[in-house]
Amino acid sequence: MTAVALKSTQPARRTATPPDIGQLFARHGADVLRVVYAATGRHDVADDIVQEVFIFAHQHREELVDTPRIRFWLNRVAMNKVRHYWRSRSRYRDVMERFKRDVPRFGSATPEQDLSRREHAMLIQKGILAIPETFREVFVLFEQQGFSGAQIAEMLDISVNTVWTRLHRARAAFRAHMRESIEEKP
Repeated sequence: MTAVALKSTQPARRTATPPDIGQLFARHGADVLRVVYAATGRHDVADDIVQEVFIFAHQHREELVDTPRIRFWLNRVAMNKVRHYWRSRSRYRDVMERFKRDVPRFGSATPEQDLSRREHAMLIQKGILAIPETFREVFVLFEQQGFSGAQIAEMLDISVNTVWTRLHRARAAFRAHMRESIEEKP
């Protein structure tokens, strides 16, 4: 793996101290939470997965180096945890019903603006969740988190061409869902 991830298995000549997990969480916790929430659509699941990510980082703190690439490594761990979550779930029919109860809260000038923002956020989240899981993770990492195709390929252990193919298909699925949703509105 990379220098930020786990160090090589060669004899330990530790020159750097392990990163402080609390500081890592303070710097990167919100970013990891946004990635996980966007990929799962559930606050409770996102909180649990973020906790798992930082527990994993704590367990491997002796092998980590706090460099700018640690954000990349944390997001890679997060996406692996998200993959595990989706694989281990027997069904997720109720995701949208649960999401309706957990709509993000916005502060706005008027109740009408607040309602409009909530509806827009729900429409976007439904669109993201309508994307098949394999394509969704690439969509979230590229469109919402700003990772490059090469970074996503490394993070998900796939080729760059696969990233672009999945992103293309994810965008098509997202657009189709958005068109259908807009056409359904009275």
